[in-house]
Amino acid sequence: MIKLELINNVVAWARERELLKEENMTAQFLKVCEEVSEYFSANDRYETEDAIGDIMVTLIVLVKQTGEEVSLDYDLFSDYRKKQNYSVFSVLAFIGSELLKRDNKKVAFRACQMLTLMLAEFGERYCNDCLSSAYEVIKNRKGKTINGTFIKD
Repeated sequence: MIKLELINNVVAWARERELLKEENMTAQFLKVCEEVSEYFSANDRYETEDAIGDIMVTLIVLVKQTGEEVSLDYDLFSDYRKKQNYSVFSVLAFIGSELLKRDNKKVAFRACQMLTLMLAEFGERYCNDCLSSAYEVIKNRKGKTINGTFIKD
């Protein structure tokens, strides 16, 4: 399970930067895609851990933009994964599809599904360490939100 304190810290960070608005969901989804791209282009362990933490941050923010809570139900998602044979990152296409349909509940469901699959794939402790590191990097970051995207100074 992701530590609740980490989730709350990320949510507070996003709220302070005015990112938790429904109209920012498309920009946030693009940020998730950007971070997934960084994961696949990582050249070493540090870049991989950085990308995993950043993906988790962006997914948590996306869920909160839908108005839903971050819910990690291992049983539901692991059963779903077995039946559908999904990989962690294949869920990204489903998030985009639900976003186009403007179905916030399904966007949140898919983003939580991706987070849960990441925990299952990479391990809880590793994911918590990655998320904690990502938060430490961003927590004091200054900048502004423009068109739904946080632009750091």
